[in-house]
Amino acid sequence: MLYLKDNKVFLNEEVTFMFSYIHLENFKSFENITFDFHKNKHEAKKMIAVYGENGSGKSNFVSAFEVLWMFFKCLPHRKTDTSILKLLALAKESVDISLDPAAIDAMLDAHKCQTDLLTFLYNCRMADCVAPTIIEFGFIIDTVEGHYTLKFADQILYEELYYLHNKRRSKLFVISQNDSGIQSDLSKVTNNKSYQKELKELLNKYWGKYSFWSILGDELLQKNAAYMVKNLSKSVSTVFLTLMSTSSSYQPSAPKEEIMNNSYQMAFPVSLDIVFGQTSIKNEEYLNRYEELLTDYLSQLYPDVVEAYYKKDYLNNGILYQLYLRKKIAGQIRDINFNLESTGTRKLVDELQPLVNVLYGFVSVYDEIDSNIHDLLMRNLLMSLAENIPEGGQLIFTTHNTLLLETIDPNSVYIINLDSEGNKEVSCCSDYDYKRIQKTNNLRNLYLKGMFGGIPYSTGIDFSFADTSDVNETEGVSEE
Repeated sequence: MLYLKDNKVFLNEEVTFMFSYIHLENFKSFENITFDFHKNKHEAKKMIAVYGENGSGKSNFVSAFEVLWMFFKCLPHRKTDTSILKLLALAKESVDISLDPAAIDAMLDAHKCQTDLLTFLYNCRMADCVAPTIIEFGFIIDTVEGHYTLKFADQILYEELYYLHNKRRSKLFVISQNDSGIQSDLSKVTNNKSYQKELKELLNKYWGKYSFWSILGDELLQKNAAYMVKNLSKSVSTVFLTLMSTSSSYQPSAPKEEIMNNSYQMAFPVSLDIVFGQTSIKNEEYLNRYEELLTDYLSQLYPDVVEAYYKKDYLNNGILYQLYLRKKIAGQIRDINFNLESTGTRKLVDELQPLVNVLYGFVSVYDEIDSNIHDLLMRNLLMSLAENIPEGGQLIFTTHNTLLLETIDPNSVYIINLDSEGNKEVSCCSDYDYKRIQKTNNLRNLYLKGMFGGIPYSTGIDFSFADTSDVNETEGVSEE
């Protein structure tokens, strides 16, 4: 399932990974809720669309996945990625590639990590709650289901991984903390007694402030990847690497000042940056695919876009590339460096990357997937994507776009309902009377009519306080 080459960790393409459920307790605005994504016992649904009125907790739902994302971002020895500095130096020397100062600053900012994990977790706690926060991710890897459980308050209190071990499902590790200190059993994590001792020393030093996944991520950065994977059990390595690949596809609704540092050199084709970067010549075919995808995508967004292509500089058996657009401007087709495009256009392309990841069999999570994209284009994108998601690929997103309900399978649509007491529950549209949700019915109309809940009810807003006629009259009298 895993193999190594040139000190890079490769994940076999036949390995499939999907989230099967997520359970939350005392997490932000959720007291106790479970999102069940099972299609059947051995499969999860490939597309998950979460709806709900404003304030129902859609962004909080996505934030639970951000916890995983943070575990591979906030590491004990995390530093600014020096590889991006080398890449920028190459671009400066290249005669074909140019970057504007704003783009350079953005890249540098994106590879800094100053976020404190405990502060982040504290902000995930339910307000005025004494009980610990619990997150449990159910997942299916190669038709075998497991789960990862995390419990925390002012620090991490409990961590557990349950998955296959020697052809039987069992707890691969349980780490907890009590008055006697940190308790752990790492016998199923590694058979190497020396490495067990080394990991336990790291737990005593960092665990509680960092998760076990954070510690393993740090190990991958600090040590030879071959050494680490050789000593970890295949089951733990598989779960670790699949969760890490998922965290690179987290897409929040608002731009993040800091993104995950990829200096651990995961050898996935989707590690290619879609706008600017360096890759080996053997990956040029992926750049060609991106060109076709971006041309189709951007030409639908903007009628003046004729083609998207990469300007390339071949250096030392590698390719330094930069995205360009051919656009109709003032009656002439002109080549434009993509970095000169508007902030909105650049954001639209950034948001396309996780969709591409899904096509390669990865899990991508979006908050407000329809942000800045026209309803019709978003519908067409998802229709095309749904037909091409491979085994193991999964797209999870929140949205307000009701037009999508005309094309999405009711089994993929989840509604968060909020009552007057602030209690929340989630249900799948297919859980309702299915006789009323046939292909002849319009799921969008049923949703807007309130059949599933999750829509705002308003009789209007009184803006009469903004009437300034009395003020103007008074001012007029004063002036006289």
